[in-house]
Amino acid sequence: AQDLYSQLDVLRKQGVVTANDRLEGVLPQRKGKEVFDGLAELVAVTARPKLPTRSIQHAAGREIGVRQLECERLANRLILVRWRRLRQKCMEMASELASRSAEIRRLTAQLERLTAQWDGAERRLQALARQDAQRAEALAAAVAETARLESEHREEVQCLSEKLRQVIDERTQLRVACDQHAADLKVLTAFVAERSSVPALGGFK
Repeated sequence: AQDLYSQLDVLRKQGVVTANDRLEGVLPQRKGKEVFDGLAELVAVTARPKLPTRSIQHAAGREIGVRQLECERLANRLILVRWRRLRQKCMEMASELASRSAEIRRLTAQLERLTAQWDGAERRLQALARQDAQRAEALAAAVAETARLESEHREEVQCLSEKLRQVIDERTQLRVACDQHAADLKVLTAFVAERSSVPALGGFK
């Protein structure tokens, strides 16, 4: 852009550009894309100068052609620089996009692995829950069976205890009866022995 301003000053000093009212402030006040618009305006203005004579007009025409070509080359260089920057930016964005895509694929694969692990853990948890439920049912059944057996055993023990008490009572009664019979037998034996020892009385027949 600075070279372009220098060339514009040369054109002004040579008298090629006589109508400068429209050129004042065209380029210095512009940036970016507006610079190229200013260049186009500069080329349009320098292409139609007001020259005093034919010879000067001929020489000025060549000079204008050279300057116009230089302006076009400068514009092309500026466009090329901007194009290269845009291309570099596009390449960087493409590289970043590829990196992001690879990261997305990696995260997607990791998410799939975690999802599979989660599903497996959930299935194992459900299986353990079913096993726990089955174990709880089995434990409840065992507790109920134990309670039933304990109740039956308690009743059986009570029955056996009652029978044992009756047997003990019967044995006591039998022992008392046996003792009574033994005493009676002893008395009768003594009586029989005494009767047997007295012949005059006739004894037992």
